[in-house]
Amino acid sequence: MEEEKTKETFAKEEEKAKEEEAKKKELEKRQFLKKNFFFVNKAEFPSWWAKYIQLAYFSVGFAVFFIAYFNTVLVTILVSSASMLIGIWAMYKWLTPYLEKKNKFSERPSENQMESWLIQEIKKDVKPKAIEKLSLHRDKIKLDNFIILPYPIYWHTGGIEDEHIVRLKSEEGHFIYASYKIQVLAITENYVSLYTCKYDWLNNQVISEDTNEFFFDDISSIKNGKENLTTKRIDYEEPKEEEESEDSGEIGSAKIFSIKNMSGEALSVITEIVSLETSPRVVQKLDNLIKVLRITLRNRRYGETFEKEEKE
Repeated sequence: MEEEKTKETFAKEEEKAKEEEAKKKELEKRQFLKKNFFFVNKAEFPSWWAKYIQLAYFSVGFAVFFIAYFNTVLVTILVSSASMLIGIWAMYKWLTPYLEKKNKFSERPSENQMESWLIQEIKKDVKPKAIEKLSLHRDKIKLDNFIILPYPIYWHTGGIEDEHIVRLKSEEGHFIYASYKIQVLAITENYVSLYTCKYDWLNNQVISEDTNEFFFDDISSIKNGKENLTTKRIDYEEPKEEEESEDSGEIGSAKIFSIKNMSGEALSVITEIVSLETSPRVVQKLDNLIKVLRITLRNRRYGETFEKEEKE
């Protein structure tokens, strides 16, 4: 009996190990495809002048070989054969990089696939960490009291390599980014909590985690507003002295939602940075959560209920 249990336990552990290995391989494959999306450009056919030289080698070699063959001139046959081989080798060297790049480009995921992966992986990589750090109960998390708000990072920042702070313009006109700041706002029975982190999506790394929370009784105001971000884009180059440019390189206006407490401290989240032209699938609306927060505050302080809020 005990031996059977041991075998069963071993089989379960082996099955679990196989599942973990399969997940690891799937993650590595997806990371490879994501990097292909950002770093592999469409293959361009090699320059024609190089092709003409290679074809000339081959053609001349073939012509001389053809003539020499009927005249049985051994030296000429050898020289012409060498010319043909050089031509074939040159054509191979000329086409190989193009074909390899073309194959890599063809393996790139679609823009819709990338955006779907981003949403899935934020939920998989970041959401559990936020729940753990904020000490939330999973069974009490709902759509109207828990929201994940990502916005792209497109400036130099600690913890993420510059080569991973990249973007690519989609066919629809917005940008798809490789690194993000993730904000998680949660409303519980007695307080509102905020979790933030940086997310290197290409490596699925969560870094620079931070948390804060305000008790409802300490909150003095909530409001939507705007803030000008003076941080410069990572791809911005300062103009030369003799050049004039209207582009300051600054990130610019950001839509902000702030919750202030009695002492003047604020929990602030960025809901959108207009100049970065993020995909509408990534930008999240706070309307429902703000409504729940307002109702909760009014109920605790003035006894107002949801029904009264609806009538108003």
